[in-house]
Amino acid sequence: MTKYNVPFDLFGFRILEWRKSIPALFLLLALLSLFSKPSVYNVIIIIALLSWADIARLIRAETLTIKNHLFVQSAITMGFSHVYIIVHHIFPMLKGSLMVIAMYIMAGAVLMEATLSFLGLGLPVEEVSWGKITGGIQKCQGVVDGCFSGRMSHNATIISSFKDKKDFRFILMTT
Repeated sequence: MTKYNVPFDLFGFRILEWRKSIPALFLLLALLSLFSKPSVYNVIIIIALLSWADIARLIRAETLTIKNHLFVQSAITMGFSHVYIIVHHIFPMLKGSLMVIAMYIMAGAVLMEATLSFLGLGLPVEEVSWGKITGGIQKCQGVVDGCFSGRMSHNATIISSFKDKKDFRFILMTT
């Protein structure tokens, strides 16, 4: 199984390392400049182009680990084809890891989109996003700005630490 994939694996991993060596925000801004008009689909395409490296890295590492398990070595010894081993033995073992990394990538995608929209480069004006909401609050410079920027996350931490309802009401009244 390893004699066929060594050159492809080395070449593919060098491309992966090249992609991970460039900071995501710089690559994001460079790719965004290729599109003349911002849209939801352009942002989705750019975020997908930036997120593939994390998935590929995890799949490669997990596959190399699973490949050395005894049941895969037994399937090779019994003469099953490589496609059968990948589909029936390796892919089912990857499902859990892929679900976990998909959740992290979704969180990262939301943050990327919020960064783009906060900078005014993401979604069109009529679309609502986290970055536009944050940018709007940033422009207020009033009580809302003070509450949102520093105190809001601090108060959320304090509120989550209280278990008694009386303490919770006190915190809400004082903020």
